[in-house]
Amino acid sequence: MHGNIIIPSINYPKDLMGYFAQGYYHGAKILAETILSNNHICNNEAYPVIFLYRTSLELYLKSVIYLSQKRHQEEENLINSHEFKRILEMFNPIFKNILPYDDALLISIKACCSFFEEHDPKSFSYRYPIDVKGNPASSKNQVINLPEVYVLLNPVLEDLDTMYFGLSNDL
Repeated sequence: MHGNIIIPSINYPKDLMGYFAQGYYHGAKILAETILSNNHICNNEAYPVIFLYRTSLELYLKSVIYLSQKRHQEEENLINSHEFKRILEMFNPIFKNILPYDDALLISIKACCSFFEEHDPKSFSYRYPIDVKGNPASSKNQVINLPEVYVLLNPVLEDLDTMYFGLSNDL
């Protein structure tokens, strides 16, 4: 039957982080464009978009970290955290090594990470209504502007996709 999906099985699953990031990004973009083309946005339709954008950003950053470590034959210290502050600590020096003169892109990446650190610091707010302790996953009456998120994230994720492509094809 047409429509089956395959989740690749390979010896080094970390190599799939960028591949998954691409899927989350493209899914977020398609869903956001569909929702934004309507005259009315339902809250519960937008939650998956924010979750997909956040997950894509996180996985793109982690894939760049991992592929850079692999390329330089460094110990693979992949962050087992959803906190962008910790991820950026490892990403920043790698970015500066790859694109030392592109301060504008790094500022944009940090702006995206800051957005999620403010609104979804532990990656629960848009996938569950509660955290692991049963507390509310997001602040009360949190307001997110979906068109602003779309404009903020899409160019950055396109650039991170290009970085991922370059690093993955350079190995």
